[in-house]
Amino acid sequence: MSSKRRSSGPAWQVILEEVKSQNRGTIEAVEAFRASIEERVERLDRESRERDESLALVITDLRRELRQNTGDVADLKVMGRQHSTDIGELKAMGQQHGTDIAELTGTVRQQGVDLRELKVTVQESSVELRDLGRKVDALNRIEERVTALERRALG
Repeated sequence: MSSKRRSSGPAWQVILEEVKSQNRGTIEAVEAFRASIEERVERLDRESRERDESLALVITDLRRELRQNTGDVADLKVMGRQHSTDIGELKAMGQQHGTDIAELTGTVRQQGVDLRELKVTVQESSVELRDLGRKVDALNRIEERVTALERRALG
């Protein structure tokens, strides 16, 4: 056997050839691994860009909705102020109705009209005023919600 090694060259050359062969195998494995990693990185980059684009669209939609909601809140505030004015006017009308009722009572006595009909009218007015009061309370709660929404939108 030793004669075969001598005929094929010095021992260090045989070892060198084996090392080179092993190195070639290692290099091929590393290159295949590198190609696989590059492909994976490219895929992940592509997927990341797609997600980023989707998120950008969602953010744009959210900004648009926020602007719309801000406009809606401003409109609700204006409506709340208008309703507050309307409520004041309705309260004044209610006081006027009280005065009108007193005048009607005198007129009813003078004309002999049934007082029960007048009481029904007064009760209906009272119900309407209570209903109006409930609406006023509801509007006040809406105005508080609007204020809270504005704080959240601005905060």
